[in-house]
Amino acid sequence: MQQKFVFRKGTIPMKRTLGFALLLSASLLSLFTPNLSAQAQHSTSNYDVQKDGPIPPELAHPGAIFIANGSSDIARFSYTFTGDSSRAYAEFYNALKASGAYRLVAQPDQADLVVEIKTSSRSIFGYNGGDNSMSQPCLRATVIDRRSDIPIWSMIQPIDFALFHKNRDKAFERAMQRIVAEFEAFSNVAPKTAPVPANS
Repeated sequence: MQQKFVFRKGTIPMKRTLGFALLLSASLLSLFTPNLSAQAQHSTSNYDVQKDGPIPPELAHPGAIFIANGSSDIARFSYTFTGDSSRAYAEFYNALKASGAYRLVAQPDQADLVVEIKTSSRSIFGYNGGDNSMSQPCLRATVIDRRSDIPIWSMIQPIDFALFHKNRDKAFERAMQRIVAEFEAFSNVAPKTAPVPANS
């Protein structure tokens, strides 16, 4: 028998109450998510190689790049966002192509780096996958060294919570801009070279 809450003269089913609570939680979290996103972008621009660790030279100075479509593990993608599970791939590919800074190739065996881009989700509180957990959609890019097939770098940008479909699309675009900017920042790091001694 379905449990019900009494509210004045009517009743509210338990499932509807829980659904409203989740929507309210998402709205409240959206107030804080942009600040977290700004912090992530800020930390990217201030990455300290000496303190935070070296950037793989394959990433810092990529040659030919193959963009791989990692699709999406978000159920009912078109219900949440406009488009289909290939949206992240199309937008990421077109952004790098439009920049003119990268040599994009059509086959992975022609590439020095493979960058897999996908729409994913991550747990933000509660037990991962449990009934009381909550996840947030995000964009995830994994950079793979084509010669060794070893993943050498990962980038994750959260997609801000929004209740309305058009606002979720705007949040998707903001996350895409951030992950493209992050990739560009790390793949344009000039190597430090020793000063050339002057000829005597």
